[in-house]
Amino acid sequence: MTNRTNRPTVRSMDHATIIERLGGCKTVADWLGEKPNTVSHWKGRRIPAYRWPDVVAMARSKKIAGVTFDALKGRTVKVEFSAEANAA
Repeated sequence: MTNRTNRPTVRSMDHATIIERLGGCKTVADWLGEKPNTVSHWKGRRIPAYRWPDVVAMARSKKIAGVTFDALKGRTVKVEFSAEANAA
């Protein structure tokens, strides 16, 4: 997605958005070997830092853009969301 000047759209993602983009609480919980209830609590708080490498690896394997250490730290990152990524 680009704006009118054809530059990538700048988006920031909170941890709840990251979990949803990865497929939701159950999908993330299954991937990480956690209980869905645990991951659900992360949506209201933050994903624990010790889980960040696993979350980034999951996003890479699912080809989900924008889930980076910077995004998990709360920094704004440049992300181009393709129609394919949004449909997944």
